[in-house]
Amino acid sequence: MPLANVTVLDQNTYEDLRNEEIKRSENNQLATGAIIEHSVQDDGTGSLFIGYGWDVDQNSANDTIDLFDNAGIPLTQAEQVALTQYKSGTINEADFLAAWAGVTVTEAEATDLLNVAVEEWEAGLTAALGADDIQISSERAAFISQTYNLGSGAGIPANIPTQIGLVQRNPQDDPGRFEQRAEIWWEIAYNSNSLTQDNAVLFGLQNRRFREADTFDLYSSDSEPQTNEEAKFIYQFLARKNGTRVLSIRFREYDRS
Repeated sequence: MPLANVTVLDQNTYEDLRNEEIKRSENNQLATGAIIEHSVQDDGTGSLFIGYGWDVDQNSANDTIDLFDNAGIPLTQAEQVALTQYKSGTINEADFLAAWAGVTVTEAEATDLLNVAVEEWEAGLTAALGADDIQISSERAAFISQTYNLGSGAGIPANIPTQIGLVQRNPQDDPGRFEQRAEIWWEIAYNSNSLTQDNAVLFGLQNRRFREADTFDLYSSDSEPQTNEEAKFIYQFLARKNGTRVLSIRFREYDRS
């Protein structure tokens, strides 16, 4: 049985929610209008990206060309050639950036690119969960935002194996369903935040994980327990997980803005 008590959304609302954290974390300046267009830039780790996290270095030339084409932003022949040459090592980064100086995307265009690119993660999650796939919901949006940051869509089973196993647990009673949701929430918030040992970057990533965990929701009904039984279970769950520390960090220290 799929995850119970999910917050079902229509497609447009779902896409907005799914994309919100991705946009904020991958290119907040573009998302907030601080800049009106974006060109290929170094992401700070030595990789070139454009828009909302599309990694030119990690993806193949054909994948990048197809992405732009499918988003309705076709590259010129010269831009395609320069990209292919850069990816093959025929030209260096500086020459590639010079050839791509005219390739810019607005926020709307970057959103179109994201909506095409993220289908890899949507398909990957559906394949990983099989019959237990999560329907269009806040919970699914949290999974997609989280895994978009962790690697390829095809790598979802390897990147979040515990969460996949928890969704597929199929509890048969309310206590089991409470535990399933709480354990998934915990995994998102605390067990997928170690991509880097750089404290500044890690703190930012932890903030992202807390926001994704909030989107998933610890409780089965709009950020509050449905029953006294659920409230008691969650209290006991957090106590087992060193709840005083958890609640202090979750509600007082992280950046929700």
